[in-house]
Amino acid sequence: ELGMAAAEGREPLLRAGEEEDVVETREHYKSRWRSIWIMYLTMFLSSVGE
Repeated sequence: ELGMAAAEGREPLLRAGEEEDVVETREHYKSRWRSIWIMYLTMFLSSVGE
């Protein structure tokens, strides 16, 4: 129930500022993949180091 209410509350905001949200999601997409890449890189380096 809480999840549905949160989704319903989020919808108007997405429709109100679509262009801003596109830029926002693109930045989030970049930062998320950067952090995932760093995580895998450090895991690889630590496994090779040992």
